[in-house]
Amino acid sequence: MSGKSLKYADPQRTSPKKAKGARSENDTVFVCGLKPTAKEVYLVGDFNDWDPQSDRMVKKKGVFQKTKRLAPGEYQYKFLVDGEWHSDPSAPRQVPNEFGTTNSVIRIEAGSKK
Repeated sequence: MSGKSLKYADPQRTSPKKAKGARSENDTVFVCGLKPTAKEVYLVGDFNDWDPQSDRMVKKKGVFQKTKRLAPGEYQYKFLVDGEWHSDPSAPRQVPNEFGTTNSVIRIEAGSKK
């Protein structure tokens, strides 16, 4: 397990960061600190067919987190915070969507250690 990296999306940063002890180099930890008083936060994106109930985030140390094992590729996603949609301000890129807002984008490279 040592020597592996974990992608970590931090709301105060503009790109994923490394964390030690990951089970896989394709593990990505998404972090949502948009509303610390939220009751429910879900990670929703094309990796879970935009199912708003699929990936509930867990609150740890004041922020909501969810680890996903993602194959190499590009993924669009949003956070569903107490029923309200939010883009990830720490995402490396945002793209317009069909609803007139933006989706966050993360790209997972093959063999990436980011």
